[in-house]
Amino acid sequence: SGSGKSTLMNILAGLDVPTAGSAKVAGCDLLSMGPKERLRYRRDVVGFVWQQTARNLLPYLTAIQNITLPMQLRGGGSKRERAARAESLLAMLDIADCRDRRPQQLSGGQQQRVA
Repeated sequence: SGSGKSTLMNILAGLDVPTAGSAKVAGCDLLSMGPKERLRYRRDVVGFVWQQTARNLLPYLTAIQNITLPMQLRGGGSKRERAARAESLLAMLDIADCRDRRPQQLSGGQQQRVA
């Protein structure tokens, strides 16, 4: 409703650059960051889940594949370790039974938890 929520979230996520004032997250000064620093900040410091669930997941991957892909791209452990971590997360979020479903086979709430 024009109060600036989206602008604030985009700044805190490192998607937009503040034009004045100060914005610090986890010791990172968002106003003074260059493009490379902002990219590293987005990769290593922050993360968010879009409210529109279709934007969060790759539709051709299963739930477990959507979870393990970012780990793989980041170089996070062996295939076995990534799978174990993903299984643990699915169980923690009470959606272990959804591991082999594609996003269109999940409810909106399940999609958000997978994301």
